[in-house]
Amino acid sequence: MDKYQELDKAVELAGCMKPTYSQNEDGKWDSIGAEWLREVIHEAQDTTDGLYRTQEDIDDEADRQVPMFTNHLWQVWVDLGGYQFEGTYRDFSSHTDYSDTMNRTAQADVYEWARAIIGGWWGFPEGSHYTGMEETTDPHKYDYLKREGDSQ
Repeated sequence: MDKYQELDKAVELAGCMKPTYSQNEDGKWDSIGAEWLREVIHEAQDTTDGLYRTQEDIDDEADRQVPMFTNHLWQVWVDLGGYQFEGTYRDFSSHTDYSDTMNRTAQADVYEWARAIIGGWWGFPEGSHYTGMEETTDPHKYDYLKREGDSQ
């Protein structure tokens, strides 16, 4: 799979908008969103080392991929279309503290995108989510995905 196919796969797994991108002479992507996707893909590939992975591993790795600094977070979120939800623009005008709400929304969206990409790269059904697993007659097929305390 070439680098462009990897980005397309990441966009599909994340469910985000595909950024416009090309690669510069120095190997960097000219889109902040594409560069972030590439970093998440690289991290997912580097940690696909045959070790036994759990849902908690995915959650921890995804959490590390959310940009710490507000400007970078917003560049990624906007470039990957976080301002849209299910095809319509999000309306933050009804919130009294819309800056805090918008920041939390951006952080949550970027986290979920990273979670879906990493989970998908590691071969978890439906990216990193428990739902959507294929039907099976084996009642213990997905036991390794359950964490202690999860209900049946």
